[in-house]
Amino acid sequence: MTMTSKWSSNTDYIYGKVKKRFYAFSRFKHFRPSIEQKHHFIQSLIQPVLTYNIELWYNGATDKQKDKLQEPFIRNDYFFDTKYYGQNSVLKLANNFIYDSHHILHDCYKTNRKFYRMPKTKTNRFLTSFVPFSIKLLNN
Repeated sequence: MTMTSKWSSNTDYIYGKVKKRFYAFSRFKHFRPSIEQKHHFIQSLIQPVLTYNIELWYNGATDKQKDKLQEPFIRNDYFFDTKYYGQNSVLKLANNFIYDSHHILHDCYKTNRKFYRMPKTKTNRFLTSFVPFSIKLLNN
């Protein structure tokens, strides 16, 4: 099984869960809730499903898969930027690793004056993982 198909099944699973929650949201709308109540419903019951461990799978997912996960939000006229949230989560986690000198990934973030250097590796699999992706974001 290739890496793409693993992320594809992960995307399908998350999409199904988000879609079920939006169905519950459509039933909730029949009670004519206020805008604040709708916003609270989405933030507390739908967004956590999408954003759970987003730091791990966001980089591995294709643009098509990311768009698929964005689709239920667009259909329900709710703005949620998965790209912004995914990148922000990755940066926040990377900063935790940088400032925690006891963390196992702390040594992966070495600076070369202004920029972070990529760790040396012998495999291509590492290049598509969390650390290189976070270093690219930190350097931008």
